[in-house]
Amino acid sequence: MGDPSPKSNGAKASLQISQEYMEEKLQMLRGLVAQPIENNCDSCPSQVGDGLFVGNKKHATDVRTLVSLGVTGALNCAPTGISSLNLDVYTENGISYGFTNVSQDNYGYPILHDRSGVRSEHLDTAKTFYDRIRQTGGNVFFFCVAGQNRSATLAIAVQILHGKHLEDVLRNCAKVRPWILENVGFQRQLVELEVLEEKYRQGMRPSLPLGDLPPEAKRRRLKVECIDSDHVEVELLFSGVCTMAAVIPVEATIDTVRHVLLERVNSYLRYERHCEIGKSWLLFTMFGLPVEFDLVLEEAAVEVKVQIARLQTTFGLEILKPDTSEAGPSTVVRWNSRCRFEVCIFSVFKENSHEPFTFRHQERPGAPGTLLAENFLDTNLRAWDFTSGEAFRSTDPIIFSYSDDQRNKRDFMNISTSKTERQQFNHPGEGGILGMGANAIVHRVELEAVEKEPHVVHRNLRGLRTSAKNFSATRVPTQARDATRGSWHRY
Repeated sequence: MGDPSPKSNGAKASLQISQEYMEEKLQMLRGLVAQPIENNCDSCPSQVGDGLFVGNKKHATDVRTLVSLGVTGALNCAPTGISSLNLDVYTENGISYGFTNVSQDNYGYPILHDRSGVRSEHLDTAKTFYDRIRQTGGNVFFFCVAGQNRSATLAIAVQILHGKHLEDVLRNCAKVRPWILENVGFQRQLVELEVLEEKYRQGMRPSLPLGDLPPEAKRRRLKVECIDSDHVEVELLFSGVCTMAAVIPVEATIDTVRHVLLERVNSYLRYERHCEIGKSWLLFTMFGLPVEFDLVLEEAAVEVKVQIARLQTTFGLEILKPDTSEAGPSTVVRWNSRCRFEVCIFSVFKENSHEPFTFRHQERPGAPGTLLAENFLDTNLRAWDFTSGEAFRSTDPIIFSYSDDQRNKRDFMNISTSKTERQQFNHPGEGGILGMGANAIVHRVELEAVEKEPHVVHRNLRGLRTSAKNFSATRVPTQARDATRGSWHRY
């Protein structure tokens, strides 16, 4: 087998893993895992190490099974949170929840370390979470969308950090979950991690420059500051881009929270895209509710007193009355860790221009159907009544196509109204298409009302399930957002 030893390059050591060594390791890995997955074979989490299980998003909501496996800690490694995940039920059953949202599942994403050999925050978080749960005698569950790449990579890496050999870990995985590690870039990083850890145990410095892994992805700056008793960590979804952690005051007005969260997103935009938020909306929901229950925290959409009333009656948050009896901008809300926020950006300031904000959803280059299957995104159109704040959603999923050439009208007719398959509509009148413009379409959308008061979220999340059969179809003049594109339309 090739020699992975570090080479001297002037005064600076460099870890040059030979191509022969890497290929031999990858061949070993692919002989054990990265196998085709059979339909309906992933019925429960798989134990891949000492007290360590890996599974998918469905397993994460099956609390009964997690309890039966002795799981007392669940780490979300997916790009976003699970809106229907009931954290109250987790708490009732003694399961701690953590997340290190890996925003991409592609070849160049530094899930374990960057090309300088510096360990990622994802891996640091995963190891700390695993160690904490194991020290209390519990088992740990790592999950992502499919339980195939992100969660499996981190689970294997944590075991390498505990001194286990990559091949030994993979042999166990081959028996219980052989379809993991399809991502070749993640495979390579596991090989590199084993070499780095071996050199570290031999007394070398913990990080050494590695060879190039094109294309190199920039690290996401997702780390948050330390939390004191006056602050709480919440999950913040940046629509179309990633999910990040954010720290907000426990007791604060809506305006204060908005300022903190927008600055959190702006810090990301300045670093990654060299721009800042122009126009945006802030949405609120809680773990345990689907996205159609989101509340718009913008006075242009919903009056402040209605926002306050919904936060109290629908979501069960405590409202701290201001000096005046009537709720308004000065009303203080007591927030908690079950709160989830979403920033929907319409436009950005870039240099001296004010531009629309657009994005394309892509798990990794060339991956088929990533928006239609195996993702956390709800692809129904969402809408709100501006007077009452009542939520609506489209009766059918809908995904609009994207075209780089605005003159190409046919590209805009790739509109899917299915959750699982791609569709092509060739003429107006098909698939709800009424007509077309130069760079847009007119589409018929039927909306259904969402239950206005879901039995006070903090008391009765367990039994909450929404179904189209419980609602009568309602059409209202409202402003609706395409959840997959971030664009807004008037119907």
